[in-house]
Amino acid sequence: MEKIKYLFKSLYSNQTIIDGRKKHTISSIVMFVLGFFLLWIPILSKGYTTYCASALFNDKKTTNQEIDTAFLKAFDKDYFKTITFVKNSKTNAVNLDFSGLNDEKFYLADAQGVSTQSDVEYKGTNEKELIKGTFSYTTNNNIFGIDYYYDVISFDKGDKWKTPADTETVVYEKTDKLIPLQLFYLNLTDDYSDSDAIISFARKQILRISDDNTKRENFPHSFAVFTPNRIYLNIYSLHSAKTNALINGYQGIISDAFGDDVVGKTFQSVLVKDTDNISNLADKNKQIYQNFANTLHSMAFPAQVKTIWFNIGIISAVYVGVVLLASGALIFLHKRKRSTSRDTNYWEALKEAMVLVFTPAIIGLAVGFYNYTFEITIFVMCVLFRTFFIHSKIIPPSYIQNNKPLYQARQ
Repeated sequence: MEKIKYLFKSLYSNQTIIDGRKKHTISSIVMFVLGFFLLWIPILSKGYTTYCASALFNDKKTTNQEIDTAFLKAFDKDYFKTITFVKNSKTNAVNLDFSGLNDEKFYLADAQGVSTQSDVEYKGTNEKELIKGTFSYTTNNNIFGIDYYYDVISFDKGDKWKTPADTETVVYEKTDKLIPLQLFYLNLTDDYSDSDAIISFARKQILRISDDNTKRENFPHSFAVFTPNRIYLNIYSLHSAKTNALINGYQGIISDAFGDDVVGKTFQSVLVKDTDNISNLADKNKQIYQNFANTLHSMAFPAQVKTIWFNIGIISAVYVGVVLLASGALIFLHKRKRSTSRDTNYWEALKEAMVLVFTPAIIGLAVGFYNYTFEITIFVMCVLFRTFFIHSKIIPPSYIQNNKPLYQARQ
């Protein structure tokens, strides 16, 4: 009963912590361990329950309400049905194979890429299914010529989309088409980082951002980049302006989601899984889109788990470091000439620190459920505040100390 009372009072009473330094060793260790794991809970909860493909959905329909329709339109095209899963002979990982994309189906793009296409091509109204181009990627003083194919998914604007008026600061695209999505397929190799190559491709070829980051030539639309082992997605609003800002992004690794059982199958076969018995077209399309989202989630989830445990490692190190720093500060205060408890040793100061951080850990837990990125900051701030207030208990002001009996004032 005494230990329970001590645990409860130590949550808010600094004097209780000081008084308990000569006893309650087990209680101090228990509170230290509990506080340690309390800070894990928001990270684990948010990390393991977050849907990695949430970028594809927007319940309020305020960002890109046509991206689902655009993906479904692409999935139903003949060229997409030729994309298959293969086994990479070098890495032994499952990759996507774009060799079924027959050049006879393509319109040959200008070497400069998307920004030089004519109005007919850029609107996505050309008779060919895909447009082919070449991208020059430089890394480690090596230059690689990367073939890519792209598809512009477009719809007539109609009544639901009106072209905004031009302003001095925003230049709007002059087309009668709504372009909710652009799809790119890059034949990358194992000779360089596919992630770096995608980012370089997006900056130089899709958005055409200047080297000094001061100018963007193209009008940003939502786009997806498919490579043999990665899918990269950037989502923009339907506002067609050069100042259009990125709303959400995603990237996932093919080999993290698929095993050898899909080798030889098409990517589309994964998307249409469990849809044969759905007769209603709207319901069928909804399930196909959900299958695509689930696939993206599976591709990104292993990387998310690594991030979760990396963050847990950071916050655990911070927690232990804060306890050690607090114990150092406390033993320093206890050994001061005006301290009321100069007989304190370091182990007792460490026990005080282990109890002192428990309440900040609870506060960090509460804040972490709201936004776990602030969890460490709030925890450290609360420890600093409590250490500051415990200072007045260890070294009370002189007018308080002088009113004590002589035997207490000289301790």
